[in-house]
Amino acid sequence: PLVWLALVSLDTAGAATVNLRAPVVINPRTMLGCQVVAAENPYPLRHALARPAVS
Repeated sequence: PLVWLALVSLDTAGAATVNLRAPVVINPRTMLGCQVVAAENPYPLRHALARPAVS
């Protein structure tokens, strides 16, 4: 099976976004990978991640 990774970025204010449009796909058997960008992908390039609630 392939390993699919979504890249997470933090801006200077600490807000996190995840790239759902272009995941990194790795073949663990061969240790080769690439970033896959689908032409007709409905997912956003920068999807905001919710901050954990502070209690």
